[in-house]
Amino acid sequence: MTVLITVWGASPGVGKSTLCAGLSQRLADTGLRVDHFREEDILTQPQFAAVAEEFKTTGTVALGTLIAATAKFVDAVVASGDDVVIADALMPFVPTLLAMGHDEETIHAFITDLTEILAPVRPVMLFLDGNAETALSRAATRKGEQWLDWYVGKLAS
Repeated sequence: MTVLITVWGASPGVGKSTLCAGLSQRLADTGLRVDHFREEDILTQPQFAAVAEEFKTTGTVALGTLIAATAKFVDAVVASGDDVVIADALMPFVPTLLAMGHDEETIHAFITDLTEILAPVRPVMLFLDGNAETALSRAATRKGEQWLDWYVGKLAS
């Protein structure tokens, strides 16, 4: 059974991508077949086309769209025959769902559906905690000050 490791973090710049890249390399060095889905490439994957379009159009994504895309992703993971798939910021994290305006009951139902979808793989979720001020400063240095303005505006809305 393929292990699906999905990594989330307290804020951009906390080290998710660095951890995913290092973990991918380390596991591959042990002889495992590893695939790494980078955060910046996720929405370019065919199984996430509907998610990308919906997000671009509305700024949010319906939970049914997320479930359908995740099911396609899991099917592709199982078909790949990889031992481990590492996904940088792929699976929706509860605070993201809350920020999208979903209530506790809706999120519970979504997580129940997601659990069924993930049954063919062995999911592991890693959450990186850290100082948001330091992490955001790191991200802004890497992505530019205009990115920080965009990100703060996104959070404000």
